[in-house]
Amino acid sequence: MAGTRASDADRELCLNDIESAFADGRIDDAEREARTQSALQAKTLDELARLTADLRPPGAQRPTTFTPTVPKGLMPKILVAAIIPAVAAIIIVIAASNGNDSTPPSTDTSQPNLGSQPKGTLKLHTAAGFEKFVAATRSAFGTTTVESAAIYPDYASVNVVVKDNPRRTERWSFREGYDGDPSKSTRAADDIVVDMAAVNVPALMEAVRRAPTELNVKEVKSIYIILDERDELPAMSVYVSNEYNESGYYVFTLDGKETNRYPFA
Repeated sequence: MAGTRASDADRELCLNDIESAFADGRIDDAEREARTQSALQAKTLDELARLTADLRPPGAQRPTTFTPTVPKGLMPKILVAAIIPAVAAIIIVIAASNGNDSTPPSTDTSQPNLGSQPKGTLKLHTAAGFEKFVAATRSAFGTTTVESAAIYPDYASVNVVVKDNPRRTERWSFREGYDGDPSKSTRAADDIVVDMAAVNVPALMEAVRRAPTELNVKEVKSIYIILDERDELPAMSVYVSNEYNESGYYVFTLDGKETNRYPFA
């Protein structure tokens, strides 16, 4: 089970468990949000199982496989409530000199450079905003390679691959730049990664613009982009949903070729 890749339907089951636990008062809003973001970016069934292991009665288990037909209502209303609250202010640590000694700047490129970042919230579902977001990622971490990213209109949750150690990832929140303390994890050496700089931005923005019509979802309340691996290739997906839990999504290669479509029906 640990190495079995999770499907979108597996993630939906996990999200439903998290939502039920929140409704029952077993977890608070902050924990609900954290588990939701982790579920959205989980790669394996084992990762999903850890997120809900304490939310079910003893002996209750999720199936280790789930093979639906075309996914319907893929992402429930929980996604609308999953918006990350305002993050903490950027803390800039300045090394103090010792006496008259002159301390040279650090050359440790493994440490993020959070001092040079955008000022003000970017509109990430526009070409200009997305490109500034990618540039900010490169400036902060020295790379635009990510394991996955969930990109909403005004914030993102990003699993950045550590530049000097590609077996490691750090999950950062982005709103008016990257800040806060990341959660850290390791990854398999052969896992597919996504270079955000390789995204065909005009094609992605056109997919975002046309998503409500092409995915047959009216009165859209939530729309977001996922960058991750699909069918052993880097991919970008666009999801839409409304308050009636009517939702759909489609998947593209990074150069903009559509590979899968699951409209609301």
